[in-house]
Amino acid sequence: MLFTYWEYMKRWHALIVLISLLLGSCATNEKNHYKGLHKVWFNKELDINATSLIVSEGYIYGTTLDKRLFKLDLGTGKAVWNVPSSTSYMGQKPLLCNEQLFIGGSDVLNAFDLNGSLLWSMKTEGNAKHSIVDYEDLVLSSISGKGLVAYNKSNGQIEWQHLPDHQMLSLSPPSIQDSLIAVGNFGSSVENGFRGTIMVNAKTGEEVWQWKKPRYLASEALFHQNVLYSCFDSAYTKGQVIAFNIADGSVLWETASSPETGIKPALCKDGLLIASYKTGLNCLDLPTGTQKWTLNDEALAPATELVVHDGLVYFGTQKRELLVVNEQGLIQFRTQFNYGVGTLVVYKDRIYVIDGGGALYQVPSMDEK
Repeated sequence: MLFTYWEYMKRWHALIVLISLLLGSCATNEKNHYKGLHKVWFNKELDINATSLIVSEGYIYGTTLDKRLFKLDLGTGKAVWNVPSSTSYMGQKPLLCNEQLFIGGSDVLNAFDLNGSLLWSMKTEGNAKHSIVDYEDLVLSSISGKGLVAYNKSNGQIEWQHLPDHQMLSLSPPSIQDSLIAVGNFGSSVENGFRGTIMVNAKTGEEVWQWKKPRYLASEALFHQNVLYSCFDSAYTKGQVIAFNIADGSVLWETASSPETGIKPALCKDGLLIASYKTGLNCLDLPTGTQKWTLNDEALAPATELVVHDGLVYFGTQKRELLVVNEQGLIQFRTQFNYGVGTLVVYKDRIYVIDGGGALYQVPSMDEK
């Protein structure tokens, strides 16, 4: 069936409700949860957005639900600083590069130094709600209604802007490899729905190619060598994973996989990992798109990004469960959370995860189980 504008709006509303449930409190008994995890600390001072975190040199950077940017000590959970910034709640992470932090928001893009001082602030006239990427002296953001915009890192001035043909209801986060940027849902309109994926030259802002798929929602894309992998879905009924030649946008293969378009595909040694709302997690063969294995359990549908480390896949599910799966599709570890599972991060070969209640846990290595 056709996927109308209002059905898209209902879908985004459902996603917001889901995030609220994952991050909100839950009246269950904690002693039956978090089994096998080591609790590192609990921060009661900040209302941490559990989907916003990055780690660098022993510090956690992220945002709060009351629109602040912070720097925490990874070992103690104590705040080094926290400052106001008009951030988004939709899983947006800060970008750290050149000793600067960049973060978007409802109508602004801000740059901070690592001491929390504001370097510059630029009005975006649209929602810069996704994480941003950088290329040479530019930071690039997909902005609702305004297209793909490149800002100068040093002062925030616009260097180029790739405008859509129609008003855009939403865009996917940008992905970048070398000087190529891919953005999904570009050029959408009320009449035709979301239109697919566009490839843009990061130096000039010129279009390289565009692939249109009306009435389909696109995921954040994944570059690997000369191929771009992206997930598309329409009304949770016609989901596909498509592999494109990055040079010209020609389709190399497409596979029905019921993908969750809110989660970026990931690579493992055995193939391409796809979060699925019907089967939990699928692994596809990179050259052909054929399915190699599946968890085949809707209850294990991922709600977080897929983190691959040392031959294992880590993710949180929509049922507030943390799973560790090997690259053959066998579950190695699982534990229930009292709050939603937040960002999983890797630091010094250790996996850490924060929950929606502000507690940081260390995931054991599988040798320590």
